[in-house]
Amino acid sequence: MDRDFRYNKYIPVLRWKAAEVDAFFNLDASIKDQTMPLFELCPTMFIRKKKINDLWIKEKLPISTLSKKLIELKGAVGKLTFYMDLINVIDSSSPYSNQLIWEKIIEYGKLIRLPLVPVTGFYNKGKENQQLIGSVGKEFRNGVSVRLNLQDLSRRSFHSDLEQLLSLLDSQPQEIDLMIDLQILKEGKTTYSYSAVEQRLSVIDKWRSITLLAGSFPKDLGFPMEANNTYEVPRLKWLKWVEEILSGKSFKTRTPRFGDFTIQHALYKEPPDAANVSASIRYTHDNHWIVIRGEALGKEGGIGHDQYPAEAQLLIDKKEYHGSNYSEGAKIIMQKAQNGSNPGTPETWLMVGINHHITHTVYQLHPELLVAKQKEEAKLKNLVGVQQKL
Repeated sequence: MDRDFRYNKYIPVLRWKAAEVDAFFNLDASIKDQTMPLFELCPTMFIRKKKINDLWIKEKLPISTLSKKLIELKGAVGKLTFYMDLINVIDSSSPYSNQLIWEKIIEYGKLIRLPLVPVTGFYNKGKENQQLIGSVGKEFRNGVSVRLNLQDLSRRSFHSDLEQLLSLLDSQPQEIDLMIDLQILKEGKTTYSYSAVEQRLSVIDKWRSITLLAGSFPKDLGFPMEANNTYEVPRLKWLKWVEEILSGKSFKTRTPRFGDFTIQHALYKEPPDAANVSASIRYTHDNHWIVIRGEALGKEGGIGHDQYPAEAQLLIDKKEYHGSNYSEGAKIIMQKAQNGSNPGTPETWLMVGINHHITHTVYQLHPELLVAKQKEEAKLKNLVGVQQKL
């Protein structure tokens, strides 16, 4: 188990939906091994939407839906330890309570030997729920994770509240992965320094691990972005990480783990029913994302999904494109650029973008992996050249 809690593991935060699970499933094994993903369960897992006479009807799905979803998730992660968080499941608006969902996760998860770590925090979900989280950690023998945000750190009673939470979880710091969720970083706005985070944490060397989460991808691709344009969006979390952590200015007593929200907004929100989204591609480079924004898919007189191959052609001509062998996402971009007969859907391109983002971020954190990959590709290329000459 210890190897899964290395300080240099990358923690991508993913909503537990098909595109995100597929993105992780299609990662190269060497990339997966350097990650420990955090999957946020979405209440829409238990809701099916139907359109009847121009009206959207929501149908409640049985709790047994969770069994199939867990099997699919296990197929994506394999034996890799991962985090599970129900932060977005509010009992008042969810078809099922947190308690019932966790109980079913235990029931189904034990059958398939799910390698999960439950996540909790100051979520205002009651003492019984926190005690249940502690029991989940003991059932799966992977400990627990405590996720805190800036409001939590700013409490006058922070240290006593944290002690009370650990008591309810029946866990010690050495059994706990502490996650500090800075949530949204904004360009030009002063943000909480990592040094300030370190100063607020007691017994910093006792926690099993410490992760810094944050995101800066826009809430949506609306204003000020306009259709049929290409934009560069700065990766503020990575830039902040380079400035404060890699430079050695913060967390001098131990090295935290890097975590982000990939190419999605840090705060979860379901799109409205029948949202007319744009045909857009999100592509991760070193210090920025490239966003190629198309027109609304349902625009009258527009070309709809056929925009995607044209956008892919624009992307592969850019200097930032890493080549089709770099990631599964990059490979699909090249395939769509060369053959647009099956342009894909927004879910396809979300999967593509997330898959490439995780791959690129791992290579940034572990450049030795990219060097080894490039050497192997060069060796194979030379071997093919020799065989062709023979």
